[in-house]
Amino acid sequence: MMALVSSDELANDVTGAEALLERHLEHRTEIDARAGTFQAFEMFGQQLLQNGHYASAEIQQKLDMMTEARKELEKAWIARRVKVDQCLDLQLFYRDCEQAENWMASREAFLGSDDMGGDNVEALIKKHEDFDKAISAQEEIQFSACSQSR
Repeated sequence: MMALVSSDELANDVTGAEALLERHLEHRTEIDARAGTFQAFEMFGQQLLQNGHYASAEIQQKLDMMTEARKELEKAWIARRVKVDQCLDLQLFYRDCEQAENWMASREAFLGSDDMGGDNVEALIKKHEDFDKAISAQEEIQFSACSQSR
């Protein structure tokens, strides 16, 4: 289990990052599902110690090792969760950047136009107003995305 929660694997896209997070949460479920077994093991060990078992020193050593291993597993799971969450945030950021770049590229043709309008000045003014509205809407989208990532 320690190898699973200590993996360095990271995703290269949003879907992969979401899958990594889901898999990591499944590991948490498995860890939690085994908690009862560890509790029973610890209770049995404590019972042996209380009864003055001849191997009390070894029993205590095993109990201490198990407790330490569980603590390390918990730390590793938390550290991996942070890394997986950061990976997902990064992939969402990259996706949003790509969408913004694509949106800007699609608007470049309008900005690069030398059409002065002639008889269509009113139509050009309308197009420009529509463009301003589109920019404002895109700014809101980007601002919202930035706010959510914080």
